[in-house]
Amino acid sequence: MATDQSGLTGVGRRPLRILHAVGPGDAVASYRHWKSDAVLEDETSLTYSSKYFSFCIGNGVKTRVVSCHPRREVVHDGAFVVENLPKPGSGKERGLLFHLRELAYGLCIVGLGVIDRADVALIDSGTSHWFVFALFRLFGIKVVCNFHNAVWPAGFPPKKPIIRLINRLNGFFLRYLCHACIGVSPECQRQAEQIARGPLRFIQYRAVYLEAPFADHTPADFSQRPFRIVFAGRVERNKGVFDIVAMAEKLNALRPDQVVFEICGDGSAFNQIAAEKAKHRLDQVVILHGRLRRPQLVAVYRRSHLVIVPTTSDFNEAFAMVVAEGVLMRRPVLSNPVVPACEVLAPAVVLARTDDVDDYVARILELMDDPDRYQRLCAACEDLRKPFFDPANGLGMAVATVLNDLFPGRLPLPPPRPSGPLAQIVALRKT
Repeated sequence: MATDQSGLTGVGRRPLRILHAVGPGDAVASYRHWKSDAVLEDETSLTYSSKYFSFCIGNGVKTRVVSCHPRREVVHDGAFVVENLPKPGSGKERGLLFHLRELAYGLCIVGLGVIDRADVALIDSGTSHWFVFALFRLFGIKVVCNFHNAVWPAGFPPKKPIIRLINRLNGFFLRYLCHACIGVSPECQRQAEQIARGPLRFIQYRAVYLEAPFADHTPADFSQRPFRIVFAGRVERNKGVFDIVAMAEKLNALRPDQVVFEICGDGSAFNQIAAEKAKHRLDQVVILHGRLRRPQLVAVYRRSHLVIVPTTSDFNEAFAMVVAEGVLMRRPVLSNPVVPACEVLAPAVVLARTDDVDDYVARILELMDDPDRYQRLCAACEDLRKPFFDPANGLGMAVATVLNDLFPGRLPLPPPRPSGPLAQIVALRKT
């Protein structure tokens, strides 16, 4: 990691100033971790924040990074200001109070941009309602929207009148007042353009992983039984964990002792899932590991045949990195169209109907009975893996590409050239 934080971009030229509003993660802790150059055994991916910080260092950019993490803290470090700025209220507001809370926080972000005399505001989805940031235009601040999440669960657009009204306002902002958009998936782009009612200047990027942790993983032995299916992620209802228990019950009735689900992670539904599997006498069929350290999680992946990501229709996913991680482990993935990563990694993914336990069961049984198809899915993982190891496909590429267009000649380094399928997508959006 570079250590020069002077922010100089050239003789006599003021460095670019970026206000970057991120999600609810602990931005201060992320910055300290990045600054320390620490490499943790649990790390397999290059975090979005680390890619952004590295971009700023490499291009002499001054930045303020603001998260809405509830622990208030600010760090001033040369050209960087990193802070956790909680949203007002308790976080339990509903209805009108929720929307007022969002608007108030959005106004705070606008105020910070004005105070910093920012050249550009890079705003992550979920910061506030997008249309609030039209106010940046009054102060000559350009706005770039980062779609880190889908606007709604794919295939399930909102029906509530208030949400549809907000999306109309957001769409007007995106089409006429936002300077550019970036995002993690084709679905994010489609939804942004749907609410904008027209094409947008939209650059996609991808999660980027460290290659070493995935180097020596081989495909599973298909003939080995029981057929092991792994879930890795937050144990929440909207992540489909209760559907997993329902699948396990049906599969155990059809193929006793032939299928095992291993659930890795923790969350608010963990105890309920434990009670549910005990109620249905599935202790040997559904194994709850809780949150695992990386070596233990890798061991679960190694003995698995399939990764499952059964996100439900009431959750608007981001990219769903566990889908990519399954493919990097050379494991096929069973999921549904709500999960945006499935489109990007389609050759290695089996799709079930969203929220349909019976269809998941049918897809699992089909795969268990079709070794040739299973091997084709595993083989497809090889070519799909490569672009996820290329740093040029990450957030830094998207930010650099957009800023290079908005501020020609202001960045000392040219934007990285993405590789794989993303190279063609980015090239098309630049024309």
